[in-house]
This record gives sequence, C-alpha cells and structure tokens, in this order.
Amino acid sequence: MLAFRLILIFITLAFVVIIFFLNFSFSYYYDSSFRKKPTLVLINKGLTLAEITSILQKEEILKYPQLFSYILRLKNLEKKIKAGEYFFPANISPQKVFNILNQGKTYMRSITIIEGQTVDEIINKIEMTNGLEGNIIDFPKEGEVLPDTYFFSWGEKKQKILDLMKNSMKEMLNNEWAKRAPEIEITNMRDAVILASIIEKETSLDDEKPIVSSVFHNRLRKGMRLQSDPTVIYGINENKINKIKNLKAKDIKVFTRYNTYMINGLPPGPISSPGLGSISAALNPKKTNYLYFVANGKGGHYFSSSYSEHLKNIKRWRKNKILKNQKNIK
Repeated sequence: MLAFRLILIFITLAFVVIIFFLNFSFSYYYDSSFRKKPTLVLINKGLTLAEITSILQKEEILKYPQLFSYILRLKNLEKKIKAGEYFFPANISPQKVFNILNQGKTYMRSITIIEGQTVDEIINKIEMTNGLEGNIIDFPKEGEVLPDTYFFSWGEKKQKILDLMKNSMKEMLNNEWAKRAPEIEITNMRDAVILASIIEKETSLDDEKPIVSSVFHNRLRKGMRLQSDPTVIYGINENKINKIKNLKAKDIKVFTRYNTYMINGLPPGPISSPGLGSISAALNPKKTNYLYFVANGKGGHYFSSSYSEHLKNIKRWRKNKILKNQKNIK
C-alpha cells in the first residue's frame, strides 16, 4: 500500500513538473518582453539549428536558445528555417522570431545610383557595397545604367543587380523615345542618351533641363558647336588616373574626341549616366531661341539668344561670384 502511494505521489509530481515545464515553455514561446532593440542578423546557409540559436542568443534575440530548439523540434519545425539576412524588431517573441525565419522575408538592402555618375563610379560603388557578391563579367558602357535606387537581399550577385540597372535603362529609354517631340535634332536612342548625359552634367535643376536641351538643339540645328564644358572634362579624364573636376581656360584647347569646342555635333558617346528627367528633356526640348547659357552663381543659369547678351550675362555671373566670395569672407 505504501509503495502504491509513493508511486502515485511520484506520478503526480512528475505530471505537475511536466505541466509546469510545458506551461513555462509555451509562455516563453509567446513572450515578447525580452528583446529591447531592433537587430539585423545574417543566417548563412548550412547552419545547424544549434548554430542558428547560438547566433540569436549572442544578438540577444533569444533568452533560452536550447528551449527554443526544443519547442521547434516538438512542433517538428526545425527544418523550416530559411537562410538569409533578417531584421528582428524590438519586443519580439520567440514565436515571431521563428515566423520571420520561416517565411524567408529577408531584409532588403539598397544601392542608389545618382544621376550624372560615370560608369566607373557606378562599378566602384557596386564593388564596395556590402551584401553583393561575385564578379562582374559583363561591364556596361557609359550611359547604359539607369540612375535609381535598387533593392537586393544579402548574397545577391553583382552582375544580377547590374543587369537590372541596364534593363531598367532600356525599358525607360524605349518608353521615352515613343513620347519624343517631332522635328528634334536627335535621330536615334543612343544620341538621345549622349545629349541627355550632357544635360545631366550641365544642370541639376529639373525645370532647367528642357531649356538647356533647347540650347543644344538650336545649336545642332544651326550647325554650331555645342561648346559644353562637361564634355571637355570627360575627354581629359577618359584616360587619366588623376582626374580633374574644375575646368581651366587652357583645358578647352586640349583636343580630345569629346571636346565639343573643337568637334562638330555630339561627342562619340555619353559622358555620364543620365536620369529620367534629362532623357525626357533631351527628347522634348522647350521651344526657345536660346543659343547660350552661363551659370548665374545661384545654382541656376542665365539664358540668351545673342552673343552680346551672353557677354552681359557672363559679367552678371562674375559680379555674383565676387559678391558671394565677399559674403564667405565675412
């Protein structure tokens, strides 16, 4: 009789312990009070459940990694974790940790290509971007990449993101070419990119781009040279390690195939990566009689139809520059 009571007591205690453990385990599984700050974590392919939970413990996402593993095995979920880079918000429960790892909605990184960057600058940016892997095999030509913000997951191939940038440019260019104005001085899409790349480097103001475009179209129509400073800079820098940023008077006299003070028409290729605004402006110039423009010293430009007026605008620019320098000295 005594033995039976002892066995009954033992079974009762064991049952209470099991109930307590299960209650504690599932309370822990749904508890969201441990993690106090958001964290970004990379889970590489091929890791075991123990290795994954160890990483999550080190990042203070899991308080009891062994218990987390036990619950997943109990639920037969241990093989449903997907590799990738994940963002874990603050106050997240172990259940939600598993849901994030199971759904495979990895954290999306981004890379932004700025209008006016050269293809060398873009390639360098891709090479230096964390999360992109592999080698670039098919290098783009100048002007083949569309400036924009592109999203990717950790481990994405560099060539893949670069192909996406090139395809985006092709798609956008086709759309804009279909909407081009009649009787423009551009006969093909490559020339449109060349002119757009010059406009991109001449002004960053979207409302000015169609006006700058009109100047170049008017010059092309009259057989005048474009005389664009950015083309001179690009030509000088084409085969230089130590590149120049500011143009000097002597640089205009240096002959290159991009020097539009010396060559007729458009240069042989783009000088930057133009954005949508510049491509649209190149294909839809504003109707003006302008043939000249010069910086106004305030971020924009003065436009003129005659050379005499252009000379006056140059004097205005010089005056504004002097006033600006005096203010900076003060």
